[in-house]
Amino acid sequence: MDSLLLNAMPAMTTTHVAGANGTTSTLTTTGVMLYTINGRAYTQAAVANEVTPTEDWTKGANSVFSDIVANQGSVYVFGRDAATTLRCSQGDIEALDDSGDFIIAPQVPRFNRSVLAPDVAPFLILVVKGGSTLVGGWRVGDDNLTGVTGMTYTFIPIMTLLDRPVVS
Repeated sequence: MDSLLLNAMPAMTTTHVAGANGTTSTLTTTGVMLYTINGRAYTQAAVANEVTPTEDWTKGANSVFSDIVANQGSVYVFGRDAATTLRCSQGDIEALDDSGDFIIAPQVPRFNRSVLAPDVAPFLILVVKGGSTLVGGWRVGDDNLTGVTGMTYTFIPIMTLLDRPVVS
């Protein structure tokens, strides 16, 4: 068998890691995270109140996240690189209906398929919805992940990117 023809396993998480809001704009994870990037194994201990990124990893340096305003929502993928640095990328922003549900499900960002981020293992999707009572804009990395009037947050543990949009 020609081992040169084998592709390395893509970046993925191999253990279930739950995510939750920390205090202010921080993220908290539970459990030890085991993950692989191109076949190499990495470990990250649980982290409390980790500072969330303020730049969209798949869009490059100095690319801030787009604001969510009233009656809009989006999805974010969080992952880790080989140095255990927390990375984040924003999916599409989509409108919400009068019930606060997505009219069109937002697309998940192509986190580990991007030219800029091939070596990041995704572990968490954050679905955010800005209800009709949201005042001003909300942005991941800058604004609180808890207690913002009109915002709802759903944390979904993943082990690799999903093949379809996620709404809850």
